[in-house]
Formats: sequence, C-alpha cells, structure tokens
Amino acid sequence: MAISARDIISTAFRDIPVPKSGDGPIIVAVSGGSDSLALLFLAKAWIEGQGRNAGGVLHAVTIDHGLRPEAAAEAGYVAGVCAGIGVLHTTLAWEGAKPAFGLPDAARRSRYALLDQFAHDIGTETILTGHTLDDQAETVFMRMMRPAGEGDGRGLAGMARKTWLYGGTCIHRPLLSISRQTLRDYLAGFPQGWIEDPTNRDESYERVRVRTLLRSNPSLAAKALALADVSGRMRNVMARDCADWLDLNTNVEPGPVYEIRAAARLALEGSGPARISPVAEHAIQVLVALAGGREHMVPRRRLRPLYDMLTIPGPGRMTIGGAVIEKQASKIAFYREVRNLGSLLLEPGEAAIWDGRLHLFNESP
Repeated sequence: MAISARDIISTAFRDIPVPKSGDGPIIVAVSGGSDSLALLFLAKAWIEGQGRNAGGVLHAVTIDHGLRPEAAAEAGYVAGVCAGIGVLHTTLAWEGAKPAFGLPDAARRSRYALLDQFAHDIGTETILTGHTLDDQAETVFMRMMRPAGEGDGRGLAGMARKTWLYGGTCIHRPLLSISRQTLRDYLAGFPQGWIEDPTNRDESYERVRVRTLLRSNPSLAAKALALADVSGRMRNVMARDCADWLDLNTNVEPGPVYEIRAAARLALEGSGPARISPVAEHAIQVLVALAGGREHMVPRRRLRPLYDMLTIPGPGRMTIGGAVIEKQASKIAFYREVRNLGSLLLEPGEAAIWDGRLHLFNESP
C-alpha cells in the first residue's frame, strides 16, 4: 500500500522554513530518479499544505552533466512531469571538458556550483536535494574505509541535513532519515515512473560497489548509520565550542585576513611534537580552510609543522592548504596564498563565486 505524504512530510520538512510572501522560490534538485521525484511531489504537497500555490514557490532544476547521450531526454522528461503538476522547471548544463579521473567528485562539485549560482540568479537561498537514508549509510561506510590518517574523523558524521554553499545558499536534505524503499512505496501512488540511471549499476564506481554490499548486508548499513549518529553529536559539540573560541580569540580584516589575537591560549606544550587543545586545533583548521578557499579542512597531521613554528621565538611564516600562516608579534594571520589564483571576467550585472571564497558582483556599467 502506498504511503501518504503526510506521514513523511511531518519528519522530512520539520526544520525547513516555510517561505513567506516576497521570499525567493525554493529550488528542488530533480534528476528524474525515484528519490528526487519523490522529493518533488512531497515538496509540492508540503507547500500546498501551507495554503500556498506550489507553482509560485517551487522551482525544479535538473543538471545535465553532459556525460550520457540520454541525459538531455531525461531532463526533458523531468520538465514534462513538472509541467504536468504546475511547477516551473529549468535545466542547467555542466559545460566544458570533463576530467579523466575523479569524475563523480567533479560532477558533484559542478552540480553544487551550478545550483549555487542559479540560486543567486533567481534570488533564493534554499535548495532541496533528495539524499536518502541509503545514501547516508553509503557515504559513512565509504569514509570508514578510507586509510587511517587521511582525515580527522569528522566525515564519519555523514551528510548534514543542512549545508551552506559558498555564497550563503543553504542545501537542505529533508529525506536523509527516510529509506529509498519508503520513497518508492510512496511513488506507487503516482502515474509517473522514474528514471534508472545506468551508472547506478556500473561497479567501476566505489559508491555502486558499496551500495551492492550494503544491500546484501543490512547489518553493515545499520552500524554505519549508528556511527554517523554518534559522530554527528560529537561534531555538533565541537562545532559549538569552536565557534565560541573563534568569537573570543579572532578578528577578520579586509582581504579577508583572519587573525588570532596574541592573547589567545593555544595551549602549545611539550618539547617533542607540539600539543594543542582540540578546540583550538579545530579553529585553526577552520581558519586555514576559510583563508585558502578550500571545501574541506586539512588533516590534523599537516598542522604539526605549524605548531613547531609557533613554539619557536620570533616571527615565522608557512603555507598550508592554500593559506599563508604568518606569526607576528601581536597576532597570527591567515590569508590566501597568491599562487594559483584564477582570473574572473564579469559582464555588467553578472555575479559569480571566485576562488571558492568570495561572491563577486559587477554592478558597474
């Protein structure tokens, strides 16, 4: 029996703000697969449950990665579904050369960049994506299998329900606690089918191999999700304490330049490898990522030379993760390394994210 939208919406949309009059539309990322189509129908039911016209609030977006000849037709199929339910639809294309290696990660980055830019173009800050409980288990399991020392364990919390992109746009994942099978049972009540992407059966991709493994070993998926729950709570505590530490001990100057004030207690100690408090260390990881324009934080092991420099009297400077860290008499400054800076040409009225750090507008003629 098909599951009603009400049963899912009460959980899925509990922390997504209801758009007010004058707000920009909510973007719904729809590929045509079962997860994203379910998201589209659920979002429509949610908006209409608020007494609003979904056609005036939702804007479906499909990304054509240009990787398969069927992609354009699939985007057309989604456009037809959206037209049938009265939701505006736009297809965005990932143009240019595609990498020979790391294609899934490159496609993900391009997808978010296109969604982020489109959100700014239409004046919204809210994007919904169809990641499910199954996706969460796969993500955490893949991170569990990474070699020791590649990260600091934060990734074991999995995907967050909310993630902010470069320009302040917020990605919401309302279906993250709902299984794919539940969504497909819900879709049974609709006449439309969904698209099965053939790459989801291509075991040359790590995620597909992990998906196959977890389907045949449900207990492994359950353990990955339990780990994500514990790790997520630990990550929230660390993030809260880190935010307090940054508020007390840092300044931001034009550039932007991030500065740790000299009075900050980094708690460096010992004559061997320098030790530092976990909260201060996390704060430094945040500052390096912000200054260097990086999506992820550098591993803790890469910060050891920095701690050695900070324990030596006198000024010093080094580069980590695209950021220059400069020890001065009154502060420790973090700013962008000049090397590898790309150029950006903006026509009048255009805007874009530059260097992963700054949202730039050309308001001149």
